[in-house]
Amino acid sequence: MSGAASPPKRARTAPRTPCNDLLGARLRAAYRQSPGGQGPVRGRDDQLVTATGFGLTVPGRDGRALPRAGENLWRGGGERCQGSRMTVPRVDLLVRQLDIAWALFEYHLKDLDDPACLWEPAPGCWTVRPDGRGRWVADWEVPEPDPAPVVSIGWLTWHIGFWWTTTLGHCFGSGAPEREEITWPGTATAAADWLRGLKDDWRAALLPLTDADLDSSDRTAGLPWGQDQRLVDIAGWVTVELTKNVSEIGLVRHLHGALGPSLRDANVVVPSPFHEPGRG
Repeated sequence: MSGAASPPKRARTAPRTPCNDLLGARLRAAYRQSPGGQGPVRGRDDQLVTATGFGLTVPGRDGRALPRAGENLWRGGGERCQGSRMTVPRVDLLVRQLDIAWALFEYHLKDLDDPACLWEPAPGCWTVRPDGRGRWVADWEVPEPDPAPVVSIGWLTWHIGFWWTTTLGHCFGSGAPEREEITWPGTATAAADWLRGLKDDWRAALLPLTDADLDSSDRTAGLPWGQDQRLVDIAGWVTVELTKNVSEIGLVRHLHGALGPSLRDANVVVPSPFHEPGRG
């Protein structure tokens, strides 16, 4: 790009950390086993080691390139380096699963706008509405109706923010606001920023956990839906619940895009081409 600043040159010497020491030892061992010390060669754990001038790239078993020194690095046993310590394998798995679910969410988030968020796909739809105090509050009933109502994208983004704020506050903070105090930010852009912040905070809170932390129920004791649940169970549930809500958002978003403005405004139900008249 014209006028863009040149990227800084990569330092030849990375800071010395336990992660770099571990990586360097494995690379030295691998290169000692190669003919004449020339790469690429296969090292321990069937990892392909390649020299790249200023840096080193070491794809793991799944073929992904490792970050440069000073960033997160794979260990052969499935652990990651996080600064000066290793992330335990179960945390690594939880974080990777979260990242997969979030990548799908970003596919939808980047194109969300206010009309799509506030579109009500059916009569009686639950959504978010401005109240007399200038807040956007979500429709809610206790007990939940059966069958559950159709919901808008705005309501779904609020719902993710509600359960994630509550879970994060109880598991890694001093508690969380009541449901009625957790409101929708008012726009699609603000909602996306809110949820990205919650994801980043949750991900950062998971990374330093130990196996003992994961197997403990101390952090989940105050969570309304976490009694007698281990932290690892709640962490797994977060990703499953996120994936479910994201799939619901995707369905409503695609429906909103497929219907023309006239059909959306009229709340016309388009019959399915797979439905035969007279059959249930």
